[in-house]
Amino acid sequence: MINYRIINKENLDNEISIVIKFHLEYIKGNLTILGEQFIESVYRYILIHQNGTLFLLNNEKDKVQGFLLVKPHQKFSFTNYIFNNFKSTILTILKSLISLKKIKSLLCLFKELNIKIKNLDTKEVELIAMAVDSSLHGKGVGSNLIYFASENLKKKGLISIFVRIFKNDLKIINFYSKNSFSLIQSTNYFKVFRKKI
Repeated sequence: MINYRIINKENLDNEISIVIKFHLEYIKGNLTILGEQFIESVYRYILIHQNGTLFLLNNEKDKVQGFLLVKPHQKFSFTNYIFNNFKSTILTILKSLISLKKIKSLLCLFKELNIKIKNLDTKEVELIAMAVDSSLHGKGVGSNLIYFASENLKKKGLISIFVRIFKNDLKIINFYSKNSFSLIQSTNYFKVFRKKI
């Protein structure tokens, strides 16, 4: 049996470390190379300061099997986050001992994440991160997680979800397309998809 839970700033401390470990295991990307501490600080910032919501998927033993993180679209920019947390961000990058090429790639990514998405409404949320245990892929679990999140967001008066996907990640693009997300914009790095809820 699978159950869903909603995590916000009030009940964050009990769950955050589990979600971050899950993120690091199942999401491979530029931000992941910065490590557990950096990812946790971004998640905390989104959930505490940006009114983000984390939807958890647990199995019958209450083990996390997936998650989905959303935030109000107009609230967060990686540039603001980095400037507000400049010292810790730079230290994290240096501690990660990543190459100059990786740092340049991260800076380009941060710039891309700040490109304004056209025609967004204040009643939209951005899907920041989503992951499902690989043993559950192809079983409709990710689609059910999106449905659960959509229904809860709709009750809050929100009208749609948008997500940025690396433009060459065809598997993920296909997943969101199958879940009624439509392409609304392309940038150098991303394709942006939206789903009405």
